[in-house]
Amino acid sequence: MKLIVTAVLGVLALSCGCTNQVVHDPSTTQAAAPINRTCPILREKVDPNITVKYKGQIVGFCCSECVDDWARMGDDLKDERLRNSM
Repeated sequence: MKLIVTAVLGVLALSCGCTNQVVHDPSTTQAAAPINRTCPILREKVDPNITVKYKGQIVGFCCSECVDDWARMGDDLKDERLRNSM
């Protein structure tokens, strides 16, 4: 009898945990917008799909080549370029 009660309680405990589960649908989540309007490298319009995180902020670029250039820069130059691209 104890085995049956334990099994029933186990099934109930497992099923209760699943009833309030929230499913994340990435198609309904909007990505954070870049903080800059122009590319900090070429000063072209930013493509919102080409971004990197820098000091907790999303920085946008016009192309992936500019992301590579950005990665090679020091922080002082990045800060200057970012200020000029706002």
